[in-house]
Amino acid sequence: MSRLRITPWENAQRTVDDLYADMERRISAAPCGNCPVELTSAFLKLCLAQSCGKCVPCRIGLDRLADLLDRLLDGQGSQEDLETILRTAHTIVDSADCAIGFEAAQMVLDGYVAFQDDYLAHVTQGSCTANFKSVPCVELCPAHVDAPGYISLVGEGRYADAIRLIRKDNPFPSVCALVCEHPCESHCRRTIVDSPLNIRGIKRFAVDNAGEVPVPPRAPETGKKIAVIGGTGSGKSTLVQLLLSFRLPTEGQILFDGVSASQIDRGVIRKNISCVLQKTAVYSGTIRHNIEMGRPGAEEADILEAADIAQLTPFLNSLPEHLEHPLQQSGKNLSGGQKQRLCIARAILKDAPIYVFDDSFSALDFLTEANLRRSLNEKIQGKTQIVITQRITSAMNADHIFVMDRGRLVDHGVHAELLSRCKIYQEIYASQTGGDAK
Repeated sequence: MSRLRITPWENAQRTVDDLYADMERRISAAPCGNCPVELTSAFLKLCLAQSCGKCVPCRIGLDRLADLLDRLLDGQGSQEDLETILRTAHTIVDSADCAIGFEAAQMVLDGYVAFQDDYLAHVTQGSCTANFKSVPCVELCPAHVDAPGYISLVGEGRYADAIRLIRKDNPFPSVCALVCEHPCESHCRRTIVDSPLNIRGIKRFAVDNAGEVPVPPRAPETGKKIAVIGGTGSGKSTLVQLLLSFRLPTEGQILFDGVSASQIDRGVIRKNISCVLQKTAVYSGTIRHNIEMGRPGAEEADILEAADIAQLTPFLNSLPEHLEHPLQQSGKNLSGGQKQRLCIARAILKDAPIYVFDDSFSALDFLTEANLRRSLNEKIQGKTQIVITQRITSAMNADHIFVMDRGRLVDHGVHAELLSRCKIYQEIYASQTGGDAK
């Protein structure tokens, strides 16, 4: 009898509350990219433990769902098991007597809709396709700065080395230390113990104590050409509006050299981007006046060079007034192709580090487009080009291609890669070239 111990209800409940608190902290510190099937299974078993077990849907249904999910995780699941999971979950949602059973089954249904590919991968491959991220603070940082690395250096008093490490991914550690929204702290693993680290504060401490850290020499311009392709309504032009800060993102961030666009003056952003929008902007005045808007006060030789690159020279030579030819409002006395070339000449004259072409070659014939691109690439070599297009010929030679559909990024890579695996890209290629993508 000396070993008999009766635990008062208050102590037992306190222990349970502590377990729930530990669980809450672990969930908040969970790394990104966990297997959604495994998370669903864990949450379902928690709901099963909370259930009173009085109604059949909870007592038997949830237990059955948990067994089926375990079969998937063990690599023993089948297509029939997936159908049974959906059928059972629907039945529990329709018949459960309490919120515990309803919410648990609804979570299974929502998870299947959102992560259907992962469920199928467990059946066909016996594993998950989720991209597990073992260091959440690095993954959640918009610039993917090595937070654990520079925190360790700060702990050793090596503040200058910490700044150098930060600069590998973010060239402006001083600015970031002041304005960063520190999303990295939301999943900090220190939360499992007590509270997240003040990561932004540590970064600022390093900046304040590092002294003068020489800035590394500027790397050469990459000159990358990026293409964004997709059908009408896929979200391509909305992407341009986000880049130019005409719209603000509701989720995520637009970064320029590791700094959020929300922290940069909009005028500075637009000054460094030379853009030709999908809807051409031609104003009453002369051809010279319209091109010169790209760089007011430009020399005539520069204006003529920009016009020549934009393939406007034959058109100019056919006009008695040449550059002084009068234009009506909205370019009503120009064709669609002439208006596009005029706007391209204006963008070339601006001479910015980033060029954005939003479906800017759609009114040009293929020969004119090819000549224009060849001259353009020679002129702006070493500068970043972002080409928004529906044409496969405008995208296929880009260094990297992003494929959009219905407002989402569905795939990215180079032409050969996308042609071998991306269904939407294959359909665009086949419809425009008449060739078999495979």
